Amino acid sequence: MRKLKVWVLIPLLWLGACKNHDSRIKTEKIKTGKISIKNLEKYDWYRAEYNRFVPKQALLDSLKGLNNYSVLIFGGDWCSDTKFYLPQFIKLLTALNFPKENLSIYFLDRTKQCANCGEVPPEKYKVTRVPTFIILDKSGNEKGRITETPTKSLEEDLVRMELY
Repeated sequence: MRKLKVWVLIPLLWLGACKNHDSRIKTEKIKTGKISIKNLEKYDWYRAEYNRFVPKQALLDSLKGLNNYSVLIFGGDWCSDTKFYLPQFIKLLTALNFPKENLSIYFLDRTKQCANCGEVPPEKYKVTRVPTFIILDKSGNEKGRITETPTKSLEEDLVRMELY
């Protein structure tokens, strides 16, 4: 009889946990769509990581060619990797005096979808994880990307793209 109670209790606890988890996700407010740097600066996590990060000065000269490209970023305000790497990437662009008009940032939901992304749907760029940093040439062709986490560092991964 005691074993029966345990086997009945375990599934009930599991169902209760799933229900609470599901309701948290349903009530969670997730921002989607295009976001400006000015709006990013309203997030505590953004300001904290932006201020903490120091770009590798030795690699900045090798990255000046990035200014001849466009950068498309897909992230999520719910994603820990976005909260870590997006502010770093923006600080790196700032150090390079990257033209702001060549930067577009979009937040996606947890399914990597975006009803508010207009002409820049994440599926067009095959975004499966966030953050995704995509470097595009003047014709809109992809030159390279960093998906979720850099292999070495943001700077080193960009240098390997040979952005001249």
